[in-house]
Amino acid sequence: MLKNISSDDHRKTAYIHTYGVAEARSLIAGKRRLNTELAYISGLLHDIYAYKTGIYFGYAYNSAWHDY
Repeated sequence: MLKNISSDDHRKTAYIHTYGVAEARSLIAGKRRLNTELAYISGLLHDIYAYKTGIYFGYAYNSAWHDY
């Protein structure tokens, strides 16, 4: 899905952001003795609505109500 982002700069930023969030979630989960793999995966998926639709304004609200 990230490969479909047309702008090289935006795609690079999306990769950095996505993997950074995944790492942060994994570290926090580890400190709390929670499932680090699940936390990492949730970090990878956290912006999937925005990347899939290209809609970044209000995407958190929209993704909560979107019927896939």
